[in-house]
Amino acid sequence: MKRPLHVLSLPLLLAALAAPTLASIAKPPSGAQFGLHPGGVVNVVLRNADGCTFDFSASAGTPGIVALSRIEGTGLKKATIGIEAIGVGSTMVTIMSFNGSCPPATHTYQVDVDPDWNQVVKDFDKRAKADFKQFKLSANVSFQDYSSRLLDLSLQYKDDQLDDVGLHDAFHDAAATLRLDWDVAAKLAYTDLLTFGTGQLAANAAQPGDAPPGLFAGGCGSFDWFQDEVCSSYAGFHDRFDKASKKGIKSFEKAGSPIYGQWNGLSPIVSGGPLYPLEASAISMPQPFTAPLTITTLPARNEKGDDGRLLVSGMGYGALSGQLEVSLRREVFGQPPQTVTQTPAITADEWRAAFDDLVEGTYTLSTGYAGDAGRTEVPVFIGRRQFSF
Repeated sequence: MKRPLHVLSLPLLLAALAAPTLASIAKPPSGAQFGLHPGGVVNVVLRNADGCTFDFSASAGTPGIVALSRIEGTGLKKATIGIEAIGVGSTMVTIMSFNGSCPPATHTYQVDVDPDWNQVVKDFDKRAKADFKQFKLSANVSFQDYSSRLLDLSLQYKDDQLDDVGLHDAFHDAAATLRLDWDVAAKLAYTDLLTFGTGQLAANAAQPGDAPPGLFAGGCGSFDWFQDEVCSSYAGFHDRFDKASKKGIKSFEKAGSPIYGQWNGLSPIVSGGPLYPLEASAISMPQPFTAPLTITTLPARNEKGDDGRLLVSGMGYGALSGQLEVSLRREVFGQPPQTVTQTPAITADEWRAAFDDLVEGTYTLSTGYAGDAGRTEVPVFIGRRQFSF
């Protein structure tokens, strides 16, 4: 007599129900593919089956494409592994569960990371605006410090804490500090934006022609806007300085000082925008500047009119200290030119020279390194304070 079919199948069914289930259940399931942009994150969640526990390890096949929030764990019933895109390219992420009471399992995921140029442009725009804002704040602070310093010097001179020469030194140093602070503020803004943009190109594995043109000079984008704004501020520096300096000179004169003269220049800052990683080390540096110059004059005050004084400071290249030549030349009709040359030391990329015992007249101030044909030359007038005898 044959048994019913369902009676014969019951032992097999019970055995199937008693068999262990898969070790870890992955969500998304193994074999899924992820398409990300740099900075994007996806999570893979491992769960146990029927209360079992497991250990796990996670790894990426190609380094530099993704970063994993966790690479291992032990005695777990659940684990979340974050996959963050950090570079452009493709890689395979493998997550293996083993040990514990769960049977082993392997889960694999293909991750493809592509540039998100729209986000790159937005991030660069934001950084350009932030860097220019910081430059303006720093530049304004430098002028506030300069004006405060001149007011303090006027009070010191009035109280006989400074003589004419001491005021000359301090007045000149205040202007040189203003120039340096302004220049540093601009360079920091440029450096931050260039570093940020170059990092964006590197993170997106960009090749020439891949990136949006707005990141570069001439691309009619954020970099051009940034450069135009900084250059406009530079153009306004001279008017702003002229007003602040003249205000200080008038306050000194009211306190009884001779009439000083002062001029301050800024070096141009022009850049080609963010650089591709392979190009960054191939850019040759321009010839070191010996300018911009800060010039402050003190007129001749004695009866002979031969104790005029000139102070000049500028930017220099520390490695060439000892090779800098600063000359003051006076043309005398019917006589050979009279020239005095100094070789001031360059400290912290700045130098300073003083010329004493000058008579009234127009001089040519020349700065440059030894053997340098492209010297900076500026005409300077030394006046004379009139006395009644």
